[in-house]
Amino acid sequence: MRRAYISAAVVLIANAANGQTITAADAEQALFDPGPVEIAVLDLPFLSAEDKDVLGQIAMQQKYYGAIAFAPDDGLLSESLMGAFNYHDMTEARAAALKGCEAQRAGATPCAVVVELRPQGWEAGRALSLSGDATEAFNSQYSKAKGPKAMAISPSTGLFAVASDPAASGTATSACEALSQAGDCTVVLSE
Repeated sequence: MRRAYISAAVVLIANAANGQTITAADAEQALFDPGPVEIAVLDLPFLSAEDKDVLGQIAMQQKYYGAIAFAPDDGLLSESLMGAFNYHDMTEARAAALKGCEAQRAGATPCAVVVELRPQGWEAGRALSLSGDATEAFNSQYSKAKGPKAMAISPSTGLFAVASDPAASGTATSACEALSQAGDCTVVLSE
């Protein structure tokens, strides 16, 4: 399963690194419906049935791609319980949840991802992967824009920007960077 996450991220990163973007028609085929979410509470030995129920309830209100992590020594209802939601892929959501958890854990046991949120019908290896909000923006803003347009995403934060002007790629990248301040915004769609 981990290989699937890595291969999807590699496809997206390789395309961005090569300066390749995909067309709106290809993106439309690759993207999932922005609404329905699959919640996968992982079957780990330290999770009780009650823990799994609580985690499922927390996850129900969130957007894909997301993950929840905590340090088992600290207990479920501790400061180490961290969620990362509305990212552009599972790899980044998992990394963000683990990073937040590790910063807060008190016990000796490392943090573990215990929940994953994916789009309904999720499968790895699609040409483009966007957060629920970015998928909504693709449908409502990018697809309807006329003339030059671009969408830039920040993989590490899940943030994004859409621009429609003669310098759309630069505008989208600048707007994304202003939001994320992560230094990793990349244009994934442009026409």
